[in-house]
Amino acid sequence: MLNTGKLAGKTVYITGASRGIGEKIGLKCAQDGANVVIAAKTAEPHPTLPGTIYTAAKKMDEAGGKGLALMVDIRDEEAVAKSIEETVRHFGGIDILINNASAIALTGTEVTAMKRFDLMHSINTRGTYMVTKYALPYLKNSKKNPHILNIAPPLNMKPRWFRDHCAYTMAKYGMSMCVLGMAEEFKDFGIGVNALWPRTAIMTAAMEMLGGGEVADQCRTTDIMSDAAYVMLTRDGRNYTGNFAIDEAVLMEEGMTDFSQYACVPGQTEFMPDFFLDDFDEYVKGHKEVFGKSSQPAMKEYASAPAGSIAADYFKQPSSGLVQPIFDQLSGLINEDLVKKMKAVYAFDISGNESGKWYLDLKNGAGSCGKGEAATDADCTFKMKDEHFQQMFTGKLKPASAFMTGKMKLQGDMGKAMKLEKVMGQMKSRSYHTMMPNHQRAYNQLFSTHRFSNGFHTTAQVLGDYSSVQEVLDRISSVKSEAIVKQVGAIYLFDVKEKGKYFIDFKNGSGAVGEGDAPTKADVTISMNEEVFLKIFNRELAPASAFMTGKVKVSGDLAKALTLEKVMKATREAAEANKGA
Repeated sequence: MLNTGKLAGKTVYITGASRGIGEKIGLKCAQDGANVVIAAKTAEPHPTLPGTIYTAAKKMDEAGGKGLALMVDIRDEEAVAKSIEETVRHFGGIDILINNASAIALTGTEVTAMKRFDLMHSINTRGTYMVTKYALPYLKNSKKNPHILNIAPPLNMKPRWFRDHCAYTMAKYGMSMCVLGMAEEFKDFGIGVNALWPRTAIMTAAMEMLGGGEVADQCRTTDIMSDAAYVMLTRDGRNYTGNFAIDEAVLMEEGMTDFSQYACVPGQTEFMPDFFLDDFDEYVKGHKEVFGKSSQPAMKEYASAPAGSIAADYFKQPSSGLVQPIFDQLSGLINEDLVKKMKAVYAFDISGNESGKWYLDLKNGAGSCGKGEAATDADCTFKMKDEHFQQMFTGKLKPASAFMTGKMKLQGDMGKAMKLEKVMGQMKSRSYHTMMPNHQRAYNQLFSTHRFSNGFHTTAQVLGDYSSVQEVLDRISSVKSEAIVKQVGAIYLFDVKEKGKYFIDFKNGSGAVGEGDAPTKADVTISMNEEVFLKIFNRELAPASAFMTGKVKVSGDLAKALTLEKVMKATREAAEANKGA
């Protein structure tokens, strides 16, 4: 998307712009010759994330604009007010406000600390509202087509977007509700108030930190967001306001049809859809023509369609004959060599028109598969609807998407589950189209994002102060209690290379932590070296990334392994409390 010079001389105030999407939008504006204010917290280099307000401001200068670095915590009313005043003193006014700063914690109600809840709401909702409040007098005085742009999703009220991370959705939707209300409130002032949200996952430093570099090939670059933002900011705000726009749809309205330039990995055509979009389902079902209908009114109509209506049912596929053909294909792959390599039994608990139990035995004899239960206990059980089973095995639904939206549930041995990739690889080699060669990367995303993410975009600091295994165990020991035992209900054994074995018993009594094997059998065994152990507990390494790259090996009960997040959360809160004492 070429620059037109329409933003030359305008002053653009961007929160959370020291890196990522905020910085990239700032650079796009600077290329027009705009004045760009970098309002963010990062004044000193972060240990793992690149960029500061000063490096970002320098980039604005180098791009042809004028950068101004202002250290601002948007939770601090005085700091916000002073930054607005400094912007006006320096550039003479404010023409465009971009509310980009945001915090995210994808956790359920029980494990979300109120401190995290308050942080997300104070940054996302309150911060957006407060920055807008103080910038408003100057936006009203602007004669240069004033705009407010929030990086926020459409208000999709379907329960599934609240189910797994209610606190985050509430906070993020607060930014969206600011758009909904302020677009009407500021209409008479000629201020365009809109929201922009990505169609797909966007690769930023924060995304890499959360999910590891392995997710890059399913992401687009920040350029698509900056190009879409530029289009929106150059439209007439008096007539273009109150929109919940999607980056791809905005560019399509400008005549763009080829989006290959935005792929992080050249040639990649499949991307992980972002949260909160109803056409997430349309995407994974392969109905790509829906992109041509992705304008906001159509999206709203689909989101509001009652169950059973044409809009709600349009993309449903017939559910007859979905499961058996897959097992017919699998039966042609099974042989003794594959059994020797796999040594695992898989169970599939299918619901829908073809409801029932199915199995894939790659552990006994020459192997077998079919309807019913295997002769021996399953190592791993997948639960899903028949249509979702078929979509996964035909490449129309990524396992990560299925897991995050609750379409698939997994129980049992994760290590054995991962080995299923070998079977999927053979299906591909025989021209059975499948997404499962991406199985490890997909599980990296679902495991780290859905269960272990407590990262914060642009604003949060990472707590990392452990220098030995014993320090971690001491901290964990300090939080043991009957209450956490009741919440966790698991015994973990850490086999740390060249250091020894350590256990956390949060299953019995009031808990116990110590060296060696646990008094009773561990539910989960986690093997790694000391460096990886410390990086995980210092939040420098996503557990999923460590697992998928072979740095961590996990055996035992997968469901119990996931509860380890409760232990990590409790230790972080204890550490933060100690620092504040």
